[in-house]
Amino acid sequence: MTKSSSPPRISTVFANLHFSFIDVILILFPCALLLQIPMDPDLGWHLRVGQDIWRGIFPFQDIYTWSMAGHAWIDHEWLTNALMIQGYNIGGLIGQSVPFFVICFIAYIVAARTGALISRHIPETTPLSNKASWQLGLGLVTIGLLTNLPVIGGRAQMITLLGFALVNHLIWQYLLNTRRNLWILAPLFWVWANTHAGFVIGLATLGLALGLLLIVRFIPALQSTFPFVLIPRADYLRRFRHILIALVVSVLATLINPYTWRLYEEAIRTSLDSYARAGIVEWLPVNIQNQIGLLVGAFTFMFVWWLLWRRKTFSAWHLLLMPIFFYLGMSSNRHTALLVLFMLPWVYLAAAAEPTLRHFLEKQVNQLFGVHKGNWVYYSYNIVLLLVPLALLGFRATQWYTTSTDANRLAERIGLPTKAVQFLAARGNGANERLLNDYNWGGYLIWNLPDYKVYIDGRMPSWRGEKHIFKEYNQMTDLEPPWLDLINTNQITLVLMPKDNRLSNVLRHMPAFTILYEDDVATLFQR
Repeated sequence: MTKSSSPPRISTVFANLHFSFIDVILILFPCALLLQIPMDPDLGWHLRVGQDIWRGIFPFQDIYTWSMAGHAWIDHEWLTNALMIQGYNIGGLIGQSVPFFVICFIAYIVAARTGALISRHIPETTPLSNKASWQLGLGLVTIGLLTNLPVIGGRAQMITLLGFALVNHLIWQYLLNTRRNLWILAPLFWVWANTHAGFVIGLATLGLALGLLLIVRFIPALQSTFPFVLIPRADYLRRFRHILIALVVSVLATLINPYTWRLYEEAIRTSLDSYARAGIVEWLPVNIQNQIGLLVGAFTFMFVWWLLWRRKTFSAWHLLLMPIFFYLGMSSNRHTALLVLFMLPWVYLAAAAEPTLRHFLEKQVNQLFGVHKGNWVYYSYNIVLLLVPLALLGFRATQWYTTSTDANRLAERIGLPTKAVQFLAARGNGANERLLNDYNWGGYLIWNLPDYKVYIDGRMPSWRGEKHIFKEYNQMTDLEPPWLDLINTNQITLVLMPKDNRLSNVLRHMPAFTILYEDDVATLFQR
């Protein structure tokens, strides 16, 4: 062997690698978008419940409030809470939130790959190469995450996004004959039912698949459209029977939980409670004038217009179900992510069929962004492009890390009463007090003020018993008659409210109440 007279060129070494600058960029953007600061006001009670589960106190009834003490409670996120506290014990707020970021990312990836799966089976079309398919999918994931930025984050709802995406993917695998059966749905729904009540949406999706197969079976015109053209007429009954069995088995699997059938009662009562839906921001219908409405509206309009005007609507399945999921997504802010996940495969089909985009992905991406031999101009513009997502990731990561490692700083940032809680903790004597607290602060108080019981928290909007607790709370805080009688009847001794809300402004002028503590965020009144 002889020694080379000169070392190999860096560009020659990079030429053997199977990635490009655009691949790195397409990975960095979703990662930056996912780094959401944990601002869920319910996080505190989730952690407290998880802590109590490991102590052997299972959430069958309420033990955190004095207003509805002993009320039968169905915690449809019990397993999630138990895992969240373990993540918190390992890595604080970072350890608690990172798993949800990963789950959310996988959900959007699965939705995009569903589009890639479908595109490979469309008659008389050539699917994208594997690398181009992944690049298109990652680009759509970025658009989807950007559209749903206000509703994604370190929350249990991300589990429902993943479950929904997986159910859709598995159904399409079965319809396209790449999966022989749907038995995997049973363990999927068992895990889903014990982690989040959104599993009902997955079951409804299976039911819609059954209904659609039944409709197409008796309408010959639909049988000539994709994907139904791939199903022989004699095969509809067998497919219907298999999906029906999978649905029944999945329902039975969901009953294997600590609450059995009552889990459905809780899910239905929560989702159909019109009073709670009208009072909780994330349950309100989408307003096209706010951030969520503008993003989702633009996403929906742009791609529906593109698909219809360009005549690229390949999937009759998506077209027939679009009105249902559009209604679901627009009826509630929290469901907009389901609409986007439903549309992503459809959007993939349209984008993959666009000749200009196909040519760019297949022919030009490697030339413009591939890591290969090139002059200084080539590497300069690629590095400049790479700096954009790197700067965004660095900014969001720094902001996320510094906030998530300081719980008090995070609480102050999102307007929680940190100093008032410290005052009450030092004061003690919580067992003898009846505290009326702000609804959005209930979870924080349950976690950080364990010696006090709260009046209300985020678990309770649809709770009914001797009182309609959420309605009673709104009457008192909005000064609706008989608000003062309710304060007297409940024998409230302490009131902790935002400094400038309506109730605080009235109580500070009533002789029966004195200000025990006040800062820029909260005012604590004693009766």
